[in-house]
Amino acid sequence: MTYVDRVRFADVDFARIPFYGRYFTWVDRAWEQALNEHGIWFAEMVGKRGIGLPIVEAVSRYRRPLGLDDEFAVDLRVCDLSRRGLTTEFRFRRTRDADGEPASDGHIRRRFVDMEAFRPTELPDDLHASFARVAAGLRAWPAPEAPA
Repeated sequence: MTYVDRVRFADVDFARIPFYGRYFTWVDRAWEQALNEHGIWFAEMVGKRGIGLPIVEAVSRYRRPLGLDDEFAVDLRVCDLSRRGLTTEFRFRRTRDADGEPASDGHIRRRFVDMEAFRPTELPDDLHASFARVAAGLRAWPAPEAPA
């Protein structure tokens, strides 16, 4: 799964590069898109089932800056899925670059929690099976597309 977006004026700082926190916003959008494509909706999971998925660790390495109006892709893959949590690895790449060298990469570790008690919990069988499908679909990096 690949999420594609572009750097807008509101995303950049005085140096005309994205504010570092924006990368995590874009990863969250990619993650939500991946979940939605597999029938998992945060409104249902959190609101109706009372299961949250907070971040317990976030790491990003900034390798090559994106710039204003750059189109980029966020590639995701899931590792370490268990009934208690998962880790999502990500990488950013400019869509126009043929070399595929990442602009940024890193990982986000999340844990499942009972939202009422705000304590760790384990996923029920049906949700675990849904997350396993997401993980299977995001096991390998997508091959970079040739620039247009």
